[in-house]
Amino acid sequence: MRLKNFFAGGTWGKKLYNNIHNFIVKYKKYDRDAFFFFTSIFMAIISLFLFLKLAEDYYEYGSWSIDTKVYSYFLSIRNEKLNSVAKFITNTGGVASVIILTTAVVAFFYINKKRKKSFHFALGIIGVWIFNEGLKAIFKRERPSIDRLLNPSGYSFPSGHAMIFLSFIILLSYYILLDFKNKNMARLITLLLFIYAGLVGMSRVYLGVHYFSDVIGGWLAGILWSSTFIVINRALAYKKYVKYNTIK
Repeated sequence: MRLKNFFAGGTWGKKLYNNIHNFIVKYKKYDRDAFFFFTSIFMAIISLFLFLKLAEDYYEYGSWSIDTKVYSYFLSIRNEKLNSVAKFITNTGGVASVIILTTAVVAFFYINKKRKKSFHFALGIIGVWIFNEGLKAIFKRERPSIDRLLNPSGYSFPSGHAMIFLSFIILLSYYILLDFKNKNMARLITLLLFIYAGLVGMSRVYLGVHYFSDVIGGWLAGILWSSTFIVINRALAYKKYVKYNTIK
């Protein structure tokens, strides 16, 4: 009966609604960039749902028909020039490149006396790498074995390149959108970064080292990790603010 009243807008439903509404109002007063907090919550929920659905289908069916279709398409358009381009793109989204890029971003923040951002960014990238390794150990999906242009080691799902590089791009874009005074320029840079992250993911399928579903899973897990990281980061800052002002 309580559950029915809850969904019908009874006492429990009204209480929950009022609590959420009050929190949103208070948080908006505290955070002028509240858009990032609430958008990240939404993206984390959606990406979690879609990733779990993808994982459920994998355990139930073992493969997806779209994997074969996308893989066959890329095989049909392969040529030497595209092979070289795909290898270049995939290398720029690899572990070595992400380490170099992360080090550069962390150093930039540190030099500009933004040590908290420096620490958070490094923690976010290290965390997503550990998360990716953990997911691969759980699913243990073997890589495609036919017509590979590269021979990487490790399991296939979710794609590490897609997941880690997209997380890097999301966190970098987050700080760009926060700190850049020219918002139009920040949005343009962010758009280009996301397009490139998409190319990195698709290059893995083109090169025959991942299924398309591996890349989709990597993108979803990357969005889940980085969105959750942003939410926790801003939530902890808000909690500290509330505690300080309550004591004061």
